[in-house]
Amino acid sequence: MSVEWDIDSLAADGGIDLAVLERPDLLTVEAEVLEHVRGSWCSEEKAKLLLELVVLTLPRVCVEIGAFSGSTTVAILAGLRHLGDGRCYVVEAWSNEEAVRGLPSDDVNTQWWAAVDMALVRSQFDQMLEHWSLQPWCEVLDEPSRAAAPQIPAIDLLHLDGSFSEEGAALDSEVYLPKVVAGGHVVLSNVLATIAGKPTKMRALWPLFDACDILCEADAGNTLLFRKR
Repeated sequence: MSVEWDIDSLAADGGIDLAVLERPDLLTVEAEVLEHVRGSWCSEEKAKLLLELVVLTLPRVCVEIGAFSGSTTVAILAGLRHLGDGRCYVVEAWSNEEAVRGLPSDDVNTQWWAAVDMALVRSQFDQMLEHWSLQPWCEVLDEPSRAAAPQIPAIDLLHLDGSFSEEGAALDSEVYLPKVVAGGHVVLSNVLATIAGKPTKMRALWPLFDACDILCEADAGNTLLFRKR
C-alpha cells in the first residue's frame, strides 16, 4: 500500500512539506486510522491518501458527499484533529429513497441499497464520531446533496463519494466543483464503478477534467485526486 505523491505538483501549491508525513505523532494517527478502516469499504490506500492530503494542504473547509458509516470520514477528520484546525461538512441523507434515486430498479445494487438499514448505519457513524472524539471538526448535514449545497461555504477539499447513478454523480460534481477554491483539491471515489454494466461516474469526471489537473490515483485508478486550476 502506498500513495505516490507528485512532488513537483504539490510543491506548486506552495508551503507543502512532505517531511511532516514522517513525524512520529502523525505516524501514530495514521496507524490508528488504517487499523480502523481495515475490512471496510474504504481501502487503507484511500484512507492514507485522504489523511495525508489534509495534513499536507491544511484545508480550512472540507466537504464529503456520501459518508455512509464514516470509514472515509474518519481519515479526513483525524487529519483535521491532528492539525487542530478546520471543519468538515459531511453531507449524507441516510435515506434508502435517496440511495436508489436514478438507479435501475432491477439492478442488484439498487436492491441492496433499498434494503440496507440506514438507521443502523447512521448510528454507526455517530458512534465513530464519539469514539474518536471528532465532533468539534465535523458538521453533519443530514439531507440530499442538492439540498445541502447552499449551506456550504468555499471549499478547500472536496471528497465526492455520493450517488452511484449517472445523473446523481454528475450533479454532485457540477454543483460542488464551483465551490472549490482555485488550488483546492477534489477526490473522486469509485471512478470505475458500474451499474447495469455502465460506468456511471464518467459524467462526473468531465467537469473535473475541464477545471482541474490530476495529481495522483489510488486503488488502481478507482480513486483520483485533482487540484483545481
